[in-house]
Amino acid sequence: MKPMLFEPKTAEAIAAFTLSDHHQVFLRDVNVFLDYLVKNPVQVSKSKNLPPVKWAEPLNSLLYSPEVLTLKRPMTTNYARLMGLLLLGRSSGLAALRPDSRGNTVLHINGALYQQWQGMNGAERYFSLLEAWINRGYAMSVGERINTIDNRFLPGFMMRYGDTDLWQGKAARDPGFWLRRG
Repeated sequence: MKPMLFEPKTAEAIAAFTLSDHHQVFLRDVNVFLDYLVKNPVQVSKSKNLPPVKWAEPLNSLLYSPEVLTLKRPMTTNYARLMGLLLLGRSSGLAALRPDSRGNTVLHINGALYQQWQGMNGAERYFSLLEAWINRGYAMSVGERINTIDNRFLPGFMMRYGDTDLWQGKAARDPGFWLRRG
């Protein structure tokens, strides 16, 4: 029997969800990223924990719609899709940092979570990544900083630029909005 990954009501909603072509392309790119990381664990920079551009360029070329950069000296941060995949990998726990025997930090696949990932269907994968991005998508995990109370990408931008709380429909000026962010 397959282990329950979601609450029963959530599982029902996910089962009724149909992936669009856009969703399938997105999940294809996530799988390409994960497979590439399985084969090529990489030492990351000490300051921002990002892989070098010589690792990122070949991965970019494998994506469904690779980014074409015309910069003379591109950096990993110039590859927006790769930065998004790194954020999703780190926030979902599928990609993790660990020290190697020489004291360097290496980005690698979390084997146990990767095995669970392979047993999920497309909708389960999509919603797992969405949940990870919303709840654990911290900018600092990819070397970025958002100057808000909450350093996660989606909630951070909503608190900085949005007038309402997406989840409860309450105005940002409502004290309850800030209490939920505590």
